[in-house]
Order: sequence, then structure tokens, then C-alpha cells
Amino acid sequence: MALVGSGAPCGNGVLVDSERIAARLQVALGAELGWPLTEDEVVDRFIGRSHAAIHEQVAARLGRGRDLV
Repeated sequence: MALVGSGAPCGNGVLVDSERIAARLQVALGAELGWPLTEDEVVDRFIGRSHAAIHEQVAARLGRGRDLV
């Protein structure tokens, strides 16, 4: 369950805040996997964290292997 970074450059040079979009996707994915989260919980737990740190949280919570992330 990995999140997208803080923003993606658009063709016109404007940055789009993709964190909330990614958070909504993670809420949906978490629910499918049995880990219901709110958008705020996703932001608090995952935004700004390394892939390894996110993986540790997901694996610890869901008890599954490395193929999740």
C-alpha cells in the first residue's frame, strides 16, 4: 500500500496536490484488504514516509508478504 508523492508537475508548470487523490485511493484499497482507514489516517500514517516504512506498517497490520507493495 504505497502512496504517491506530494505533487506532480503538469504541462503548464503548475503543481497538482496529488496527496489527497492518493489518500482516497488508499482508503478504497485498504477497505478491500480489510484495513479500513480515513483519508486523514492515510495522510498521518503514510505521507512523507519511505516505501520501506509504509511496507512495514502494511505487512504488520495485514500479516502478508512483500508482494503487497
